[in-house]
Amino acid sequence: MSSFSTKLALQSLDSTTLAYELAERVYARRNEILQGHSSGLSGNSGIALLFSAIGRLAGENRWSLAAHEQLKSAAQDMNGHPGLFAGLSGLLFSAACIDANQYAALISSCIDRLSEYVAMVNPATIPSSTAQYDLISGAAGILIALDAGCAPEQVCSPLRQYLLWLCSDPQGARWRVRTNGSPDLRAPCLNLGVAHGIVGALSSLAFCAAADELRSTLPALNLLEDVFQSSHRATVWPTAIADDGIVRGRQAWCYGAPGFAAVLLHLGIRLNRHDLLAWSENLMLEVANLEPQHWCLADHAFCHGTIGNAMLFHIAGRALNQPLLEARANELTSEVIAAFNPDLPYGFRSVGINGETDDVTILTGAAGIALSLLYLNGAIDGKWLKGLGLADLSTAALPL
Repeated sequence: MSSFSTKLALQSLDSTTLAYELAERVYARRNEILQGHSSGLSGNSGIALLFSAIGRLAGENRWSLAAHEQLKSAAQDMNGHPGLFAGLSGLLFSAACIDANQYAALISSCIDRLSEYVAMVNPATIPSSTAQYDLISGAAGILIALDAGCAPEQVCSPLRQYLLWLCSDPQGARWRVRTNGSPDLRAPCLNLGVAHGIVGALSSLAFCAAADELRSTLPALNLLEDVFQSSHRATVWPTAIADDGIVRGRQAWCYGAPGFAAVLLHLGIRLNRHDLLAWSENLMLEVANLEPQHWCLADHAFCHGTIGNAMLFHIAGRALNQPLLEARANELTSEVIAAFNPDLPYGFRSVGINGETDDVTILTGAAGIALSLLYLNGAIDGKWLKGLGLADLSTAALPL
C-alpha cells in the first residue's frame, strides 16, 4: 500500500523517500512480476538489483529474500535468450553484482551456458542486424556480463575480438546493418546509439579490453568524429547515418549526445586522450544548454527519459568538475520527483514499443528510477551502471 495518501506527504517527498516508495510498490506486486517478466535486466534480474540495494540500505531481510526469489525465477530460463536485457547474461550480471560469493554456483552455471553461445561466434562475420553485436541483445552486453562474472579469458576473448574487429573498420561497413525493432532503421545504416549501435560496443570494450587493444577502436572513433563534423549543424548527435542522410532522434541514454558523451568520457580516461575528454565535455554542455523540449524525451525513465539524462549529467559533471552539468542533474532530479503520480501503480507513465504503460523495469520504469535516485543522492554505489555500459567515474583520475 502506498505511503503517500495525503498532499502533505507528497509535498515533502525527496529522492530517498521516493526511491523507497517505488521499491515498496514493486515489492507489493513481486509475485505478479515473477510470472510476467523475462530473466534479463529488463525483467526479474534487474528488479533483483533494486531489491538488493534497498535491502542493504534498510537492513531488512525481506528485501534480500525478494531479490533471491527474482534471481531464482530468472534462473528457470537458463536455456533462453543469451542477451543482457532479455536473457541469461542479465541473470549473470545481477548475481555477480549482488553477491558473487553467495551466487558462485549460479554464476558458474551461467558462464558455462554462455560459453556454448560464444563458441558459435565467428570473430570475422558481418552481423545481419545490430542485435548480434549491441548492448541490449548482442555481444557487447554479453561481454559486459561475462566480465562482471569474472569469466575465463577463453570465454570472453571471442566476443572481445569480434567487437574489436567491428570497430577497426574505418568505413563502418562491418556494422552498417539493419536495426531490429526500429521502424525508422529497417534499412542498413550506421547506428550511433548506446543501446543498439556501435557506441554500445565501444562502451563494452571500454570496460573489457586492455589499453593496447582499445587503440584498435580508433577507426570507429575517427569515423564518429567525421560524422559529428558533417552532421553537427543538423543535430547535436544523430541516431544513425542512413544512405539517404542523417536520422535525427532524441538526446538521451539510448540514442543521442548524453549517452555517447558518457562513453567518450570513459574511453578518454582509458586511452589517456585529452581530445576525447574535451569532445565529451563539449557535447554534454551543448545538450545541457538546450531547452529540454529539444531533447525529445519520452518519459521520466532511464532509457529515453528525464532520470537517464540526470544520471548522465551527474556522472560527467562529477568526473569533469563541471558545475553546470551537476546543476542540470539536480534540476532534472527535482523534475522527476515532482512528476511522481501516486495514482499509478508504479508512479510514472512510460513510453515503449507497446505505447504508454506504467512500467516496473530498469530501462523504462520504476526500478531504474529508484536505483538512479539512490545513486544520485549517494546512498548506493554505481556498480550496477556497468550493465548500462556506463562507468561510475566519480573517483576516476583524469589524464594529466
